[in-house]
Amino acid sequence: MALSTLDVAKAVCILRLATHVAMFVAARARVLRRPAARRFSSAWEKPFPSILIAKDSVSAQGSFAEAQATYLQPNMASVKELDALLAKKKLGIVAHFYMDPELQGVLSSLQWPHTLVADSLAMGEAAAVMAKNGAKAV
Repeated sequence: MALSTLDVAKAVCILRLATHVAMFVAARARVLRRPAARRFSSAWEKPFPSILIAKDSVSAQGSFAEAQATYLQPNMASVKELDALLAKKKLGIVAHFYMDPELQGVLSSLQWPHTLVADSLAMGEAAAVMAKNGAKAV
């Protein structure tokens, strides 16, 4: 009895599926044989990312929380220096949200009104308004 091309293709698909199922079952059996304490990654042993905000301080645990703390506590000397320079030169600043938290923290702490951290569309609109309101360059 001769097999058609369709029958051969079906047989190949069934064999592939059976192979994948067997591989999955074998992998799952290996996982289940491990001691329970070893089933989870070591990342779970680290403290949950958190940021504690007190009256006079910010403390962070974990890289994401540390980035937030950097944003919340910018270098105030840089803020004052940049504020004075922007006012003196009458400059505007528009910047993307995806920048480092250190830079975003400094920019968001400026008193100078011609400053914005946003997405591209808002940056373009803000730059036009800044120029209209007296910024000599953006």
